[in-house]
Amino acid sequence: MNSAKWKPATQSRRRLLKGAFLLAWGGAITVGAIYHQPIYSAIKTAVITAGGSALASVQVEGTVYTDKTELQTALNIKAGEALVPYNVGTARERLEALPWIKLATVEKKLPDTLNVSVYEYIPVARVEEDGKWLVVSKDAVRILEDSANEFAGLPALTGVGAAEATSDLLVHLQGRPNFVAQLKTANYVGERRWDFTFKSGVMVRFPDENVAETFKLLEELEEARHVLSLVGGVVDLRLPGRVTLKIPPELNKTPIL
Repeated sequence: MNSAKWKPATQSRRRLLKGAFLLAWGGAITVGAIYHQPIYSAIKTAVITAGGSALASVQVEGTVYTDKTELQTALNIKAGEALVPYNVGTARERLEALPWIKLATVEKKLPDTLNVSVYEYIPVARVEEDGKWLVVSKDAVRILEDSANEFAGLPALTGVGAAEATSDLLVHLQGRPNFVAQLKTANYVGERRWDFTFKSGVMVRFPDENVAETFKLLEELEEARHVLSLVGGVVDLRLPGRVTLKIPPELNKTPIL
């Protein structure tokens, strides 16, 4: 009894499954006929479309010094390539490996745009190191070698030990843009103190101690006497509590304040 009942039920189920399969396959063939392409091709096209829209535009902001070709190489994506699978994290890492870029963000704006924002190092001086001129940022990062003298207008830091002392000096120069703008060279003397020469021609001699207090004193002198605008001469601040102005002979006076 059980066996007799089971066989018809099984045969009926097989006929139903076969009918369903033929119906589904027939429907698939019909869809393929409507779109005039094989079913496999239609599925493949759908998968590719779902994988990402094609890149049409890259919007970049914040670049001043970064080379365009280096930027494009670091992004490593071309117009027409799929945007959805693009890895923005590794792109950001490649951008931040470029010499000028301190921080970067890379964002996809679907369907077809890549937005890139960068924060570059700000060059404030050049330092002589191992016979080469290196551009340094305000936070004392050696950005790159200035082999073509493109940054010759920046203050030059010279003298034995200047490279090692740059970080400490730049701490004092931060927040003093007017001072930096007028500065021509900073010579590290005896591996312990600085002599600053300004574009006007005047030199200011600093002590090897109390540098922060000496900068404040120099700011007061500049405000009261405009000493950084002197055409030549020396402002000697090495002795505590004493300021000596050595004016060129043609000005006929050497006052002591």
